[in-house]
Amino acid sequence: MKQTRDAILVAGSANLDFVVRAAHVPRPGETVLGRDLAMIPGGKGANQAVASARAGGAKTRMLVALGEDAFAPVLESSLRDAGVRLHVVRIANQATGVALICLADNAENAITVAPGANSMLRAADAPDLAGVSYLLLQLETPLDTVLELARMARVQGIKVVLNAAP
Repeated sequence: MKQTRDAILVAGSANLDFVVRAAHVPRPGETVLGRDLAMIPGGKGANQAVASARAGGAKTRMLVALGEDAFAPVLESSLRDAGVRLHVVRIANQATGVALICLADNAENAITVAPGANSMLRAADAPDLAGVSYLLLQLETPLDTVLELARMARVQGIKVVLNAAP
């Protein structure tokens, strides 16, 4: 019997983005008073998963590493609400990934990412790849993990898509 492949698996990062609007991005050593603060679910992997789920056409799953902190449930809820089925790896004693973003009025930005649990994702954490037609990867998790996941997928005839940003 032929196995059907109808799912997309995104393996990658999820961050809670803390975005502060300011008149300008601070120069080194400068303190700038910001205005609005927004906490927005993000991360290259999570953004891919949400976009895939919203596009429809195939079930979207995500392999993600999260800490055991208050930020993890926010990201989980966001992904599930978008229709993403999660395979969560809990990393004890690690924070969930965050990004600190200063967004200036002229659209310039400065971003600092603290990867936290994202840096602990391993290929061995991957769920069963049965039914997966595409594996989407980015470079916000360890490179050796990305390479091994790509190898595992290729061996099983799964198409691999890498978004090399950042």
